[in-house]
Amino acid sequence: MPHASSGRPITERERLRAIAATHTWVGATELPLSVGQARTADLRAAVTIKADTKVHIIDAYCARCRRTWEAVIGLECPATDTRTNEHLRGGPIGERKKRGKQPRRDQEAS
Repeated sequence: MPHASSGRPITERERLRAIAATHTWVGATELPLSVGQARTADLRAAVTIKADTKVHIIDAYCARCRRTWEAVIGLECPATDTRTNEHLRGGPIGERKKRGKQPRRDQEAS
C-alpha cells in the first residue's frame, strides 16, 4: 500500500484526491433548451443559461483518457504521458477488439 509523505499508510480520502489530481473530470449533461437557445447553440456552439438552471449529469469521465470514474479507481491517468498515445489504443493486444475487415453481409433483393 502506498505511504503518505509522513511514512504512514495513505488513507482512502488521500488516494481519491491523488486520482482526481491526475485526471481532468468533465460531465456529459442534458440541458433543457428553449427554441431560441437551441438555434443559438446550433449557430454558435454555445448558449447562456440562467444561474438557477438544474443540469443533470449523464456520465462523469476524464476529458483526457475518456474513462469513467469506476474504470480508473486507483489508477493514474494514462493520458498524462504526452510522449505516447497508449490511452487511445483500446486495451491490451490480446483483449482489444480486432479492427480487420468485416465480412460483407449479403443484401436482400428488394
